[in-house]
Amino acid sequence: MAARKKAITREKLLDIARAHFARFGYKKTVIDEIVKEAGIAKGTFYSYFKSKDALFLGVLDLLQEEAGQAFAEGMASSETATEQVRWLLQMSFQLLAEEPIMASLAMDDPELRFFREMAEGPDKEEEVQAAVGALRAILQSGIERGEFREDLDLERLPFVIGSFKFLHFHMDLVTGYGLISRDGWVETLTELVIKGLVKPASLSPQEKE
Repeated sequence: MAARKKAITREKLLDIARAHFARFGYKKTVIDEIVKEAGIAKGTFYSYFKSKDALFLGVLDLLQEEAGQAFAEGMASSETATEQVRWLLQMSFQLLAEEPIMASLAMDDPELRFFREMAEGPDKEEEVQAAVGALRAILQSGIERGEFREDLDLERLPFVIGSFKFLHFHMDLVTGYGLISRDGWVETLTELVIKGLVKPASLSPQEKE
């Protein structure tokens, strides 16, 4: 019972901290405000997290866990390599739009540079290589299934596709005038990538237009 109560309190602290970090940024987030909202003593807080740094890293772990779960579920429900690439791109844009913390990390926010540097080690390199390998495997599967062109550059292409997510930070230059919606922008970009991958024969009549 005590362990369950402790887990609930820790989860509550992470949820509150997540909202504060997203709204105020790292520097302006105050532990006193978090414990006040959580309804616990400040001393109790430090029995869960040694510092604000540790709390922020806990929030990052939570975000990465959620993203990983969403990725796995999307991959499992996608029956073709084409659907998997489409899901991967759309999920990347969605994550950066819905999670300000992840967006700040991605654009190298000076406030969070310390945490990014902490993450840039052997483990991070392995994580990046695993992500690149997973995308390369999807592309290879698409070629073997006859969905994708055989002349795709599997060494460079995963990095090119991965870099498209950073267009999220320039989206307002196009969508800000109200001429195209954000969803329409993402959908059009995604389909442009897909059409560059697939064999013409595997496109539906509508997609060929």
